[in-house]
Amino acid sequence: MASINHAVKCISESYPILVERTKRFIINLIGAPGIGKSSAVYQAAAQLSVELSAKLKKEVTVVVRELRIGGRDPADIAGYRIVSGEKTIATLPDWWPTADEPFGILFLDELAQGMLASMNALSEIMLDHRLGDFLLPPGWVVVAASNRKADRAGVNRVPSQIQDRMLTLNIEVDVDEAKDYAIAHDWVDTIPAYWNYRPAHLHHLDDQGFGSTQRSWEVVSDLEKADLSPDVTSTLIAAAIGGEVSATYAAFK
Repeated sequence: MASINHAVKCISESYPILVERTKRFIINLIGAPGIGKSSAVYQAAAQLSVELSAKLKKEVTVVVRELRIGGRDPADIAGYRIVSGEKTIATLPDWWPTADEPFGILFLDELAQGMLASMNALSEIMLDHRLGDFLLPPGWVVVAASNRKADRAGVNRVPSQIQDRMLTLNIEVDVDEAKDYAIAHDWVDTIPAYWNYRPAHLHHLDDQGFGSTQRSWEVVSDLEKADLSPDVTSTLIAAAIGGEVSATYAAFK
């Protein structure tokens, strides 16, 4: 098991190894919806930007190119083929790094929610850092993320040739980390205080997968800061985190 902060550390510290290896491995973050898996990738990129800038003695930005597999057709992923003269050639997909992005993370989000054909289309990227004739720049690595089967998020089986190259981290909710994040990002102070009172309500989903997550609590913070009438605020908070949790939260405040 790993927390979000530990996932950030794993991505950033392993970056030099993942870049240099000819036999590629990818870090794969598995966990419940809304716990910050995507955030971990962006935090790692920001940390790597600082570290590489210091090492290379110039400003470096580690770009994140996010590709959500669940909503993509296989042809969108692999690139379309067009006629050129007497041959067909592949076009570069819109998510491919540009020439002015030498360092980056290709983030394959919702990997296991994709169709088998979509995952197979990505296997060359994950295993060899290439898509047909196109190579990822040398300073790029691949990171993936998915929900678990238990989350009822339409997860499919990942092909064995891809699983064999994955370094899978099972991400768990860490209340102390979540409180630190909320405070650092200026959420309303009643939310981290409530987590002290009811830590299980930081991430609390019902049998249908509906309820509170760290992501939905951020929505609650935004709603409470907005200039809304009390009844509208109450209704929207219940919609964000569920009736059970919102009622307990309202009583706590």
